[in-house]
Amino acid sequence: MDNGPTPVWDELFGGLSDADVYSRQMSIHNGALLYNHSQPWITHVSLQGHEGDTPDLREKYGKPVIWDEERYEGNITSSWGALSGEEMSDRFWWGASLGAYVGHSETIMRQAVHNDDLQPLWWAKGGSLVGTSPPRIRWFWQLWGDSNGKRPGFGDLVPTQSFLDDNSDSGLVVNLMSATDGSYMLLHFLRPGRWEVPLHHAAAFEEGKTNSTWELRRLDYWNMQVTTLAEISSDAASAIIDVASIPSNFEIVLVWGCVHDQTNLRGYA
Repeated sequence: MDNGPTPVWDELFGGLSDADVYSRQMSIHNGALLYNHSQPWITHVSLQGHEGDTPDLREKYGKPVIWDEERYEGNITSSWGALSGEEMSDRFWWGASLGAYVGHSETIMRQAVHNDDLQPLWWAKGGSLVGTSPPRIRWFWQLWGDSNGKRPGFGDLVPTQSFLDDNSDSGLVVNLMSATDGSYMLLHFLRPGRWEVPLHHAAAFEEGKTNSTWELRRLDYWNMQVTTLAEISSDAASAIIDVASIPSNFEIVLVWGCVHDQTNLRGYA
């Protein structure tokens, strides 16, 4: 996937590495060509675009992947700076479901500023974020930074993709992030429909743990709410999920010994 030899960039990286006594994180923002991220000085894969082949790049390089530029929330005429707040917020769920970390920026022009040179675009000049995505991104981050153990840490989850045994040749159905013991799944659906999701049983019968229940929860990325939709027996073979539209995000969690009150799940961080 990399686009051939890059002696100039290699030399620049070598010089930077030699001068950096602190071994800081190091990568490169791609343009039309993709750098060879297997080089030893590259600590992570930094991508502009390449959302579609992110899983392949993760597997090829075996390094953390960051969507460094997946377009921005804004209202400028260039398509790369004209995402809606909904689209920008969804980028974080989409990227996370592929095992990637996602960056954010903003290119919103203020109506009261008539001189383009004086526009305080956050993308170029910093200042205050005024878009609708930052609070949703903060809520997303809080879900994975939760100190109460409601879900595994993001770095402990394994990304996969599934057709869910759909034989219509319509493409992938869902991106998943799963705990290695099968006790947790984050599902980012790519197509609407009614889907049967297999449940893993390895975690349900650990020695000394009883009275476990699967909870199916909807994660409303825009209204920032977590809602329990169903409680499912721990020995069930699968969960049925109705996906009315996309983007839609759900999680299936094995809960031990108790059932959470739904009011405590709404908007928790």
